[in-house]
Amino acid sequence: MIVILSDFLFLPDGEQESQFWDTLSYLHFLKCEVLLLHITDHSQERFLELGDQPIKFIDLETQLDVKLHPSEYANIFKESELKRIANLKDKANSLGVRYYDCDVSEDLENALQYFYMERQRLT
Repeated sequence: MIVILSDFLFLPDGEQESQFWDTLSYLHFLKCEVLLLHITDHSQERFLELGDQPIKFIDLETQLDVKLHPSEYANIFKESELKRIANLKDKANSLGVRYYDCDVSEDLENALQYFYMERQRLT
């Protein structure tokens, strides 16, 4: 069993993401059980609920920064993020990889409840 915990944010060039899915495909071919645990703070990272004031965002990899008002972009961001997550789920399902959505604002027990229930069902 291989468990991957990640925010699944890939570089925009797509090469890193492509290599990731190729590796998962290979692991599935080798009959490895692969579990993806998508770790995010839903309110902030998916819905951009960051208050009603301008915020400076800094890219941790490139150090580029941008200042914006989150409420102006929340709906566009939410739509984009939900599409990205649906794409992750679809790719995982197509490879026979199980995807679990974990919200860091929830208790660990609640966040992994679906995972535990499915594991018990499979054994």
